[in-house]
Amino acid sequence: MSGATKAFQAATVSDDQIRGYVKEYVVYSDRQNKVAPIAPPKGCPFK
Repeated sequence: MSGATKAFQAATVSDDQIRGYVKEYVVYSDRQNKVAPIAPPKGCPFK
């Protein structure tokens, strides 16, 4: 594929494709990053 073709395709990404990419990233990110607990662990200096 030529560079011009790739650039054109990148500029013509549909809204549905963007939504799909964002959803995929959110699922991946949620799987990789753990949310901190509501209460700090016992003995934690940050309260």
